[in-house]
Amino acid sequence: MSARSCEGRSTSRSPSQIPRSFLIARFREDQEENELVTNIFVGNLDITVTEQQLRELFATHGAVETITIVKDRDTGEPRGMAFVEMTQAKEAQGAISALSGTMLNGRPMTVNEARPKIQPDPARDSGSRDHRRHRT
Repeated sequence: MSARSCEGRSTSRSPSQIPRSFLIARFREDQEENELVTNIFVGNLDITVTEQQLRELFATHGAVETITIVKDRDTGEPRGMAFVEMTQAKEAQGAISALSGTMLNGRPMTVNEARPKIQPDPARDSGSRDHRRHRT
């Protein structure tokens, strides 16, 4: 292949060109191989639940790295969900199994391994989000 025929070609793909299924599978492989921090989604929380309550609850199952209570960007009030990062995958799986459905402040918690946040595919983007702008 001549140098001229290679001009303009990119040998690497941009992140938007990589299929979603590959990214999810690669994330899981990396997590298993490197034993990265396991991110746990905790849902159906009462808005009065504190970071300290979650830390105490999950710490009984292993080392807790961080806790993030999701808040509304406009009001700053809790949205009833949180993310807990645990350092050991086996401890995290044990916490998920043990705490799913457990009552906290009168509400049964939903506890799952968090799915990775995937960037939207620009090829599927239908343009502006303001799709109702033409209506009067």
